Amino acid sequence: MYILVTLALLIISVIGHIRLISEVGKTFGGFFWAINTDNQVVIVSLLPQISSFGASASSLTNTDQFIGIDVKNRNGATSYSWKQNQLRPAIVPLATAYKYARPGDSITYTILHSNNTTEQATLPALQFSWGMWFENYGLALLAGISWLLVGTLLLVTAQDWTGAVESITLLPPAMLFLLYSHWGNVQQAYPADIVFQLLWVPSFALLGAAFIHLSLTYRPEAMRTPRRPRLMIDGLPYLPLIALVAFECSSFLIFGSVAARPNLIVALGYGVFGGVLSFVIGIISLLRVSRILPGARIPHNVRRRLGDLLTL
Repeated sequence: MYILVTLALLIISVIGHIRLISEVGKTFGGFFWAINTDNQVVIVSLLPQISSFGASASSLTNTDQFIGIDVKNRNGATSYSWKQNQLRPAIVPLATAYKYARPGDSITYTILHSNNTTEQATLPALQFSWGMWFENYGLALLAGISWLLVGTLLLVTAQDWTGAVESITLLPPAMLFLLYSHWGNVQQAYPADIVFQLLWVPSFALLGAAFIHLSLTYRPEAMRTPRRPRLMIDGLPYLPLIALVAFECSSFLIFGSVAARPNLIVALGYGVFGGVLSFVIGIISLLRVSRILPGARIPHNVRRRLGDLLTL
């Protein structure tokens, strides 16, 4: 089953990378962008060499919007111009603007900030290269494959259920890296697909559940006896995900998409909650192992193993 999930993740990831690689050689505006499920253009990431730009990568607290685009060639003549109609807002036509631009042309963006102030920023049009792909997405692909390889190695060498848990909990970070290829455009306008909505975003919540799962697995009480699957330890951290999946699937089936902001808030919120709770449980377990906190006697072999694991 683990191998099938691994293969599925790799195949889905490669599909996303093929989409990005097909853009090599096309005009690139200097940042990766996307169209979320609210039909808003958002910035995914900027090239590292771009030190300053009027808009930053979109987040839950940043709502910068493009309300104008002007493309000028090397001679200063305007090749393309667009202004947002405030009465009839439309999707920002970045793809159209880039089709009129050539490497070396200047692209001026008019940006509306969340405080209702406007700013203009100019970036040169570039040619999308293999290096740009590798720097922004290829490294994530390698990181995801590394997590899968480590997880597979742990599963193959696992001597009990604890080893299997260690391998299972490496899947969420692998998903975040591998499925990132489905979030971001170069020139062609691709809307947020089903992979982004139903797999990549929930991976943040799944990561929080994995943190809790590991911390519960390494509690002294859980390590005293040979580990077997238990609902309280192995199932409880993932129960809140049922509500998230139900919300996403019902929204997708009824409306054809999942509202981006609520989906991200819930997934990221549970991810942060899982990380904090896992940290607290880990500290308590470490204090128990160090005999700073009172409790039932912990066998020496369990104490030594937990001490090594919790101090990594």
